[in-house]
Amino acid sequence: MYEQSPTLGPGMGTVTQHSAEILLLLAGAFLLGVLLHWLLSRATVLRLRQLTQELARTKERLTVAERRPQSTARLRESNSTEHERTLKQLRESREAEARTRERLIEIEGRLALAEAANSAANAAPAADVLNAVLPFVASDKPRKK
Repeated sequence: MYEQSPTLGPGMGTVTQHSAEILLLLAGAFLLGVLLHWLLSRATVLRLRQLTQELARTKERLTVAERRPQSTARLRESNSTEHERTLKQLRESREAEARTRERLIEIEGRLALAEAANSAANAAPAADVLNAVLPFVASDKPRKK
């Protein structure tokens, strides 16, 4: 380290040449740093714009969502009234079904009574009809010759 004179510098060049070389390297490093900073800051600016736009969209959705609970409450209210109306219709239809079943049972009972009365009325004249139509059929009274 102490073998060379500081005024001469290493190698064959002079101190001015070496200083210029060092300054050129420093200037190149500075320009490379500026270029990288510009590229990175440009990417950061683009990302910042994207985030700003996303924030604006989120704020819009938030304002829409803040307005929505009132309509949601109205919707919930209309759903509950519709639910009550449907339950009322269901109860009425069940009551109507029960009344229809009772009426059907009553009609079937009347029909059975009418059929029984009709069969009883038709059973007695059947023998007379047979005697009138078929006089040769044996009856309870034997014929005398």
